[in-house]
Amino acid sequence: MRKLPVFKGYTVDFRLKEFRHIVYGKPMEFIPFGSDKGEKLMNQYIKTPEGLEEYKRNS
Repeated sequence: MRKLPVFKGYTVDFRLKEFRHIVYGKPMEFIPFGSDKGEKLMNQYIKTPEGLEEYKRNS
């Protein structure tokens, strides 16, 4: 089993194409990669070495 990467508190799920933020006792937040916020997060994420490697692996 592989651990999903985390960026700025969001779990990055390339299979479902979404960022997820989960805090106990609060509603879960799902941000699709294609949304405005998702695109901004993805652009920031792929500027990191880990993010770029993960992006290339999953594209």
